[in-house]
Amino acid sequence: MPAFRKACPNVKIDITVSNLHGDIVASGYDAGIMIGSYIAKEMIAVRLSPSFKWAVFGSPEYFRENGRPMAPSDLIKHQCVRFRRPEKGDIYRWEFIENGQNVSMEPNGPITVNDGELMRKIASQGLSLIYSSTFHASRELANGQLEPVLLDYSPGTDGLFLYFTKTKQHQPKLRAFIDTCSQLRRL
Repeated sequence: MPAFRKACPNVKIDITVSNLHGDIVASGYDAGIMIGSYIAKEMIAVRLSPSFKWAVFGSPEYFRENGRPMAPSDLIKHQCVRFRRPEKGDIYRWEFIENGQNVSMEPNGPITVNDGELMRKIASQGLSLIYSSTFHASRELANGQLEPVLLDYSPGTDGLFLYFTKTKQHQPKLRAFIDTCSQLRRL
């Protein structure tokens, strides 16, 4: 945002942060930023982040006290933070690839949250395991608060993307934002 504001100081920006995956165009926005696998196929998408993987994370203290799961089936012996998806109201099922098959499971645990930052904080305190991306947990990984497990069972890589409709792509303000993002990714 600082680079874009410097390049285009007269462009007004309206940012709304939400976990809801609604129609951004119908809501009056020019573009959105979302995890690639959630973006509708008819949208145009421009990568903003490096690829990341999905994994289970826990604190070093949690692993010392409870051991490390070696396979997804081991998770039934562990306390996990459950994530209630705001857009659907359901509990997110943890996803893995095991023996070439897609496997999903509802995590076991007494704590349910609907906020990723809170989820990572709870895990960092050694209370339980979480399912997140290496991108979202990057700060906690860098400072040693969380460690990943079951990376070999990750369902694949994803990334954050700027997305918009074909009709919006030629707007000068959106084009300037795309160009700024592209320049920053090359650095």
